[in-house]
Amino acid sequence: MARTKHDVQKARGKDSARKSASKGEKSASKGKQTADNVRPFCAPGSGAPRKALASRSAFGGPMGVGGAGGAGSSRGAGKTVPGGLARFAAILSAPAGGVVPKKPHRYLPGTVALREIRKYQRTTELLMQKTVFKRWVRELLQPMRNDIRVGGGTTECLQTAVEEYLVHLFEDVQLGAIHRKCVTVKSKDMLLTRRIRNERWRY
Repeated sequence: MARTKHDVQKARGKDSARKSASKGEKSASKGKQTADNVRPFCAPGSGAPRKALASRSAFGGPMGVGGAGGAGSSRGAGKTVPGGLARFAAILSAPAGGVVPKKPHRYLPGTVALREIRKYQRTTELLMQKTVFKRWVRELLQPMRNDIRVGGGTTECLQTAVEEYLVHLFEDVQLGAIHRKCVTVKSKDMLLTRRIRNERWRY
């Protein structure tokens, strides 16, 4: 059967339409992540490529010692990830879309203690609670007399004298601890200080 010029043009139009449809499907599937084109992320030490582990996108820099760009590698030499491998493991174990908790800031031992010492040395306020001290005074006076009453000014004077005595006592005790080349104050430092002060009758 002979094909006319009209039949040939019609067949060419169908072929071009089929080709354009297949191109559109390819371009649409190009941006989608399917099981075929998704590349799984591997943990360190599992044979993953070095580029995947040394990427800057998720961890802020190439891996340092112990990672993909370790001591034997020139890639990322001298640069470490904040938090090290522990933060890297936390990122891997975090749920999808979750935020890795930031490690809380901790001061070095003794920093907060020195700050509190400077704070209390600048003030002249009483350190002990007034109600607790008043209850202690009443407990001491109860064997002498049951219906004794102590005014607020008297309690404040007593508390001021007691706190002044304790502060000076602990200053000397601290000097005794430093003398024996130690930092921690112990009971034997207190006993020695009171013995030097001739306060043996208080034992």
